Amino acid sequence: MNGLLLRHLGLPLIFLGVALLGGLRFAAADHALRFVAPPLTTLLLASATLVLLVRARLVDVGRDWLGAARAPVENVSNALTLATLFAATVQVFNAVLPEDALFFATFAIVIALVLWNALLSSIQPHRLVLSLGGVLLAAFVVKYMLLAALFEPGESMARSIVQSVLRGVTLGGLESEPYARATGYSAFACIAMYLVGLWASSPPRDARLDLLQELLARPDALTDGQRQRLLDAIVPLAIADGETVDAGRPMAEAEEP
Repeated sequence: MNGLLLRHLGLPLIFLGVALLGGLRFAAADHALRFVAPPLTTLLLASATLVLLVRARLVDVGRDWLGAARAPVENVSNALTLATLFAATVQVFNAVLPEDALFFATFAIVIALVLWNALLSSIQPHRLVLSLGGVLLAAFVVKYMLLAALFEPGESMARSIVQSVLRGVTLGGLESEPYARATGYSAFACIAMYLVGLWASSPPRDARLDLLQELLARPDALTDGQRQRLLDAIVPLAIADGETVDAGRPMAEAEEP
């Protein structure tokens, strides 16, 4: 019962809250509330992130979410939850990407490279959540602590020198609208809720499967004898002897003579 409430009520509310907080901005002058629409780049980053979530089986659509064996109402509810997950992913990137064109492009390229590298590697679901959390928190620190301090209104000799240097490097194209500190608080809450939602939607961990994935990812950590016993246990003898087997056939059929 608790799992059903989390799946059909808790997760949609969490992701909708992320989608709301990710676009909030508070002006530095009068604390006026604004809602910034996400740029198109965040849609691409969110799409790549969802592909990564599916590839890492943190979100196993066919097994845990959608399928002909499920009731139509359950399929609709799960599809809406996945839609809120996509919206939350878009808005969490909207929260951490700077508005300035130069920094926006730099952040977007770095995050895209990180996602691309993760897509080409084997990663466990819980480690994927940690990796995404590290990327988002690093972007948060740069945007809301370093850049915010740089463009914060006020007189400071060091700040003026750094601003002059950056404007000289960027040919005068460096401009960023200052926001109130409440914007940083809402962005931090957005990131925290997003990571909690990912953790809550991830499948339960199996220590044996984690160990097996570690061994398959790092076979050099085994001795020759251990590696041979592992191959004998999981690889059919016919394949080891050099026979070809159709990749679509089940393992049990491949072992039959």
